[in-house]
Amino acid sequence: MPKRKAVDAPAQVQGPAKRVTRSTGALSTTQPVANATSPTKRRGRPPGLPANTVPKFAKANTRNRSNTISSSKENERLDDEEEEDDDELNIASEVEKPVGSARPSQKVVQDSIIVAAPRRSRLATQQPTVKSSKSSTQPSHPRTAPPETSDEVDTPSELPEVASPSKTALGKRPQIVLPKIIPSKLADHLSSQKQACLAALHDPPLAPDDEDVVNNLALKQLTDLMRGTVERGEGNSCLVLGPAGSGKTRIFEKAVSNFSGKSVVIRLSGFVQHNDRLAMREIARQVVEQTGNDKFSSLPSDDENPFLDDTNAGEASTSDVDGQISIALPPASHLPSLIAQLSSLSLPVILLLDGFHLFTGHARQALLYCLLDAVQSCRVGAEGQKGLAVVGLTSRVDVINLLEKRVKSRFSHRILRTAGMASIDEWKCMLRRCLITEGDKQDDHRDSSSQEWRKLWDYSIERFLDDKATSDGFKDLFGLTKDVRLLLKSMSGAIGSLSPSSPFLDPSRVRSYLSSQRCSSRADILSKLNYPLISMLIAAEHVRISGHDAFTFEQLYELFRIQVRMSSAAPVAMGASALGMVNVSRGILMGGFEQLAQMGLFVPTMAPSVGVAKQFVKHRCNVEREDLRIAVGNTQQTNLKKWLSKAQ
Repeated sequence: MPKRKAVDAPAQVQGPAKRVTRSTGALSTTQPVANATSPTKRRGRPPGLPANTVPKFAKANTRNRSNTISSSKENERLDDEEEEDDDELNIASEVEKPVGSARPSQKVVQDSIIVAAPRRSRLATQQPTVKSSKSSTQPSHPRTAPPETSDEVDTPSELPEVASPSKTALGKRPQIVLPKIIPSKLADHLSSQKQACLAALHDPPLAPDDEDVVNNLALKQLTDLMRGTVERGEGNSCLVLGPAGSGKTRIFEKAVSNFSGKSVVIRLSGFVQHNDRLAMREIARQVVEQTGNDKFSSLPSDDENPFLDDTNAGEASTSDVDGQISIALPPASHLPSLIAQLSSLSLPVILLLDGFHLFTGHARQALLYCLLDAVQSCRVGAEGQKGLAVVGLTSRVDVINLLEKRVKSRFSHRILRTAGMASIDEWKCMLRRCLITEGDKQDDHRDSSSQEWRKLWDYSIERFLDDKATSDGFKDLFGLTKDVRLLLKSMSGAIGSLSPSSPFLDPSRVRSYLSSQRCSSRADILSKLNYPLISMLIAAEHVRISGHDAFTFEQLYELFRIQVRMSSAAPVAMGASALGMVNVSRGILMGGFEQLAQMGLFVPTMAPSVGVAKQFVKHRCNVEREDLRIAVGNTQQTNLKKWLSKAQ
């Protein structure tokens, strides 16, 4: 195609015609196209053509504006038409050259060609084509670019097979044959290894910061809180909240170990000290044991109280029996004075309340009130005060609602949260840290037998954790509960059973220990309950089915009366006679209700109050339906089975 000449001045059209800038060759989007009705400035009409003839390149330009052209065949056809149009334009320009008006007409033709060019370039980007410049009659076809061998990548079928890192010579685990019976020279190493593993399973180490962010953050915050109490004499209180087995006690022990010898640590448990008087005596005993303070060893006792646990309750002094310090049970009226003396000791005091939600069930919550009030009254730098920190551990998320208003106002509402292990892989990582330990690190001389044992033991642990049977056993236990303590208990039994004739962990043996933990112990306890207690549990299940999680004794008693009345109207046929449910007096059912609350099967959902009678205190049932069904089935009482079956 001949090269067009550049035009010095831009061609402009007046009126409704569009202007085309010749210097840039681009079409302005705000300028109109030349009017097609003008005889001399007719758009795209070359000289010498009839007036009623529409040039073919105008049709091509019209087609180029359409956005529906996408196929390669349409692109080829348009290329051919444009080449023919170029030939006609060249012929028309040569004919008109002698005429004086040929140059303006030539400008118009060049303008229309430039206007159509951007449309063609945009169309060409959809399907790349190659047009021959040697001959206009030769059809243009898409050309395939030759393959570039320098940067080309072979197809997947041609790629060589690459082995995984575990199969390569560098990452492949060495194949070691584990002996069924170890020689006598390795027996001592097995014994020391068992001791080290059992110690690690009893107190598993914390995961690294990148693996357990939540628990490590709670440990850091709790350590900072204790540091403020020990080093600056502050009064602090907090709650460590998390599910069972998430490491709350382990985090506390890890934090308090940083201040050993610098503080007095008192540990109370709501499962043991179920009233304030027992808690007072335990506080005094631990203070005397750690400090030898005579103020706490001479606590007065209540001689006239018939509920004293100590036979020599009238004696106000301490006695040392077999190295154990025993103190008379003090009266509850001395609780404020006892707690007030904790902050005046020679060392700061850190007090742990394990099972914090159980202390909310004590009368008037007097112990919690006195402790938190003493914490609030601590002043940094005050004379005679060394600081007091109260740390509560609980798994109940609604424990704040159980506090009385006066206790809640003195609590700092500082809550640290812990998280349990969320996957089986985390279980395996924890077991790897516990089992692959330096069992004989202290007296290890790195002789040949020690190196041989270390190689055998590490390989056996890795093979055990990678075994499919082990993973299946972990999945079964993980599906029932995420409490890692059951796993540690099972592994402790498996480690303890190792012997020189069976020195390594076997997946089948470990799975048998895991299966023993899947049996619900609560079903066995429920099977030993008597008739009134089972009736209360079934009534609680009916309340739960009706959509109410909390209930009172009066609600359960009313449901029991209704069921007794209905069973009397339609008794169960037993041979020639018919039996209905046995009616039980209100006092017996109330005693059974309280017994279930003491066993932890009924848990109170509100703090006890003097203005609320005990039969109107709300509780919730802590028994699963499946366990209750097994217990009712073991009673062999058809009336109870029928009553439970209605709770659907």
